[in-house]
Amino acid sequence: RQLLDWLAQQVDVKLGLLTGTYEPLAWLKLARAGIDRAFPLGQGAFGSDAEDRTALPAIARRRAGMFHAPYPSRHTIVIGDTPRDISCARGDGLRCVAVASGPFTSEALTGADAVARNAAELPQILRALGVGVSAVTAVANR
Repeated sequence: RQLLDWLAQQVDVKLGLLTGTYEPLAWLKLARAGIDRAFPLGQGAFGSDAEDRTALPAIARRRAGMFHAPYPSRHTIVIGDTPRDISCARGDGLRCVAVASGPFTSEALTGADAVARNAAELPQILRALGVGVSAVTAVANR
């Protein structure tokens, strides 16, 4: 929750949800965690949008875009906690920050641009990548 609050305070952040979970179940999980309001309706991408997880970032960027142009790849960062999240980001040419707080170790997540040991480290890592400094979007992958 602290990370989402920090991201919401950043003028240059457009937050979206990217998950392999089907949309109704994803919203239910977010509501139960008390964070569903952090993510705008009508944006993001879900497992119900495409079977191929690597197709989801492009869908999320298109929904976050303006004037019929997808949100730029160079301004998008995927935050995830599995090697599949890293592959998903790379499939759309996106930067990725991994969080080693789940079943995967930092070593298993070395394909990311940066690896955090926990969510508390993410603001510092994201600042180093330009979030809060220039126009960069964080796409939370949960």
